[in-house]
Amino acid sequence: MLADSLFMPQPPNEYSRLLSSLLQQLHSIQGAYRKNKTNVPFKTLSGKQMAVVDKALTKYNKWLRRDSEDADFISNRSLHLKKLEAILTLNEKQKSNQSFKYYDYNKRLVFSLKDQLMKRKILLTNKQKILCNKIYKEIG
Repeated sequence: MLADSLFMPQPPNEYSRLLSSLLQQLHSIQGAYRKNKTNVPFKTLSGKQMAVVDKALTKYNKWLRRDSEDADFISNRSLHLKKLEAILTLNEKQKSNQSFKYYDYNKRLVFSLKDQLMKRKILLTNKQKILCNKIYKEIG
């Protein structure tokens, strides 16, 4: 979960640092067990710390399955993809009326947003929606 660059923010925020320190504590506990070959715990995580780890794992598992199980997310993503396809189609139709630089920019932007929708498992932000609306109005 900590190594997933799509899920964890870059640079790390306080939450990801907390999870990282808890992971280090778990590794040190495990190393102490192996070193002394004993089953007696030295220092374990507290109940609150274990709850944070459990909640983080639950949240991550939900995020991983979001694009295949969450009906609202799936419908919203397909709606966003249809709108991006409409912008791309309109951009192709107006190709002769635009400069190549502007045409290429719109095309790269739409493909980038489509890639974000499919890879990152998040929807378009409000700023991205405003930008798409602006492009649609300028082209159309």
